[in-house]
Amino acid sequence: MNPIVYLGKMTFMCVICLLAFTGCSTTLETVHSDMSAELKSVDLQKTRLVVNNATPGRADSNGTLYELSGIYLSNCIKDIVSNFNPSVKLMQKELTEDETLRKLRENKDVDYLIFAKINNWEDHATEWNGVPDRININIKLYEIATEKVLAEEHFKSTSKWATFGGDHPQDMLAQPLSDIFKKWFGKDIAINPEDYPCETKILKSDY
Repeated sequence: MNPIVYLGKMTFMCVICLLAFTGCSTTLETVHSDMSAELKSVDLQKTRLVVNNATPGRADSNGTLYELSGIYLSNCIKDIVSNFNPSVKLMQKELTEDETLRKLRENKDVDYLIFAKINNWEDHATEWNGVPDRININIKLYEIATEKVLAEEHFKSTSKWATFGGDHPQDMLAQPLSDIFKKWFGKDIAINPEDYPCETKILKSDY
């Protein structure tokens, strides 16, 4: 075989393999990560902890509102955090960040708040148009008594474009959330993200 033809074929195969590999992988970007030294002295497993209701979520660039996005996020947070603190509660009413802090401060029955916010949520027919799903999430840990932010994470995730269908933005939540809470709680508990599909359409609120 002509060396030039052979080299061309090998280059083509390498490009195809690279595209297949990158196309089958979800990309995760940590935009911001911060944890105060004070958190290391707090045993979150023994505190009264609550998660905000992030319903209905956020519209994407095309103006589409995914009403279930906040439910998926809130439920996923509660389910994963319950591995560390089984008594964690999820708020029933959707409130702003300030309203949530004010309510919890007045009630005086919660020590810490996990407040999550959806900056962007895009669910596309990736298997047909090649446009990947995207999420952009902010999550903070508040000490209620002082309203001080003890930890904060901001991450973005983009789905693989080589898909046969059935993938959704909520499928990209469990892995980064698991990693975040392992760090916040200071416990390396074995958590399989596949056990948390984050697709429950009914809000699991109990506060």
